[in-house]
Amino acid sequence: MMTLNVPYKEYLKAKWWLMNIVTGVSIIVALCYAYFGWEVYVTFFAAGLYNIGVNSQFTLWSGAFNKTQIDLNSKEKRLGQKGSFNMISMLLLIPKMLLPMGVFALAKYFTGITGGVISIAIIGIIGFFMREKIFDIIVKHYKKEKYSTLDAFKNKD
Repeated sequence: MMTLNVPYKEYLKAKWWLMNIVTGVSIIVALCYAYFGWEVYVTFFAAGLYNIGVNSQFTLWSGAFNKTQIDLNSKEKRLGQKGSFNMISMLLLIPKMLLPMGVFALAKYFTGITGGVISIAIIGIIGFFMREKIFDIIVKHYKKEKYSTLDAFKNKD
């Protein structure tokens, strides 16, 4: 990506669509849970909307902090090796996990379970419609980290 003439925003959109197509398929497959009641499926649907609108963008943003090469030909896994752990990426997991739980708990406290599920879906929809602004923020961060990423990839163990 660093040597090709591919705009960052187009690259991010392609990755975003790839993640969200899989999420959309998962939402459709989750229709099987309607057997247990439509309330259960609506919960899966709201979580899917949240993943499309919020979590997919957090995932793209955390990718800007990943400076570890992936050797697809190697049989060994790099999990325990030096440089494979990134604290910033771990910290970005916290809002991905705690934000939906906090929003759900707060809305459930005031309006019940239905309000909690609806609030998660609404946040996902808002994130979906704000994606262009969020992509601009992510692109700015990718451009800022570009040379440090290249340097990290060049310094191979």
